[in-house]
Amino acid sequence: MATKLTTTRQERGEEIAKLSGQIKRIDSNTYEVLSQSGHGKYEVLKSSIDWMCQCPDHIYRGIKCKHIHAVLFSKSIRAEVAIRKISPINNLSECIYCHSTPKKQKRNTSKIPLSKLRKILYIQRWL
Repeated sequence: MATKLTTTRQERGEEIAKLSGQIKRIDSNTYEVLSQSGHGKYEVLKSSIDWMCQCPDHIYRGIKCKHIHAVLFSKSIRAEVAIRKISPINNLSECIYCHSTPKKQKRNTSKIPLSKLRKILYIQRWL
């Protein structure tokens, strides 16, 4: 029966973590988790031994409550995002796959002969 309750707390913690604005990180060891009943918030602290919460479930039973599971799930998501973070490409001097360099575009410095320019201007005048 204890395993079922732990699983249920973990599932509820994941549900809390998936909702926007439910967990507020104060610092690296302190979090505020909103109560699911809507009556306040609970402070979750990381001590030198383990996580602690101010909710009655953790205080009276001494087990990891849904608020602690929510914080742990949130931290695991944050760690995964940090790993998958794509760094911006600063140096575009060569392709990262084939190592080719970009071709420099040539400026069109060829001049149009005056005879062609007159024809173009004359045609444009009558259009």
